[in-house]
Amino acid sequence: MKPVPFKESNLNLGAGDNPNTDDMPVAISKDGEEIPFIVSCWKPTPEELAEINRTGEIWLATMGHRPPPIMAVGHNPFKHHGFKALELL
Repeated sequence: MKPVPFKESNLNLGAGDNPNTDDMPVAISKDGEEIPFIVSCWKPTPEELAEINRTGEIWLATMGHRPPPIMAVGHNPFKHHGFKALELL
């Protein structure tokens, strides 16, 4: 999967020197309860989409010893969860 730009993105996290990583557009945001979130949007390759359709599964891996709080959804959280992108200085 590749990170893709989206309307609400307000920051681009650079890949740095890692040739296997792409820049990642994100939105520094808060949900309807003012809880902070960093939101990114990902698009599967045609092969990945075929596998998702075949298995109904999406796997998520995080680095570290304890998983951070995360949310994976199949819809735009800015439209369905009351998220608001923050204005960055």
